[in-house]
Amino acid sequence: MSMDLATRQRAMLTALKGRSAVDDQGDADTDAELRGILQSQHLPMLREILLWWRSFAVTRCCPLSSAILRRRGDFDAFVMHYVRDTRGSPYLDGEAEQFLSYTINDPDPLVAAVATTERALHRLRDDPGYRCVLRWCHDPAVVFAYLVNRIEFDEAAIEGRYLVRIAEDLPGGIDWQDSGSHGFGAPVRRLYNAAVIRPWS
Repeated sequence: MSMDLATRQRAMLTALKGRSAVDDQGDADTDAELRGILQSQHLPMLREILLWWRSFAVTRCCPLSSAILRRRGDFDAFVMHYVRDTRGSPYLDGEAEQFLSYTINDPDPLVAAVATTERALHRLRDDPGYRCVLRWCHDPAVVFAYLVNRIEFDEAAIEGRYLVRIAEDLPGGIDWQDSGSHGFGAPVRRLYNAAVIRPWS
């Protein structure tokens, strides 16, 4: 018995996202049309296009988190897992919130801190009354120097305890404190504002 349209569409989406549960879609292995699609040489190309568009979207709307993931060397693999694990959004703001909420769970404290801070900056953009204090395990001044100007750093050499504040009344909307740490300021805000312009609006 052939699958109904909704079941077939779910199975196709599962395959396109690279999930491994296609054979759990009822009688997927007996549906000739779906089986032909899954075995098609075009499926990898469609999957590549999907990943390219999602990578493009998160790079535009989450430039700080994208940059720190690229520094780590696994941005493409990370986005592949993100696409596999999430529903996606047709809107850039929705994509940003979803991607940052996914990225803050990364076990790497540096990646998680950058994503948490970028999500806070997004919320400040939408709500000028938003305020928060975040804990970092690395010197934010050095990290932001990399994110803005690609000045490399040694993670072990900048470990410490820092408090990062996000608020509208701070210079650039962000500062931090720790002995030997210096507030950053406007360059972060300018980079952030330029990067979240909707590319298709």
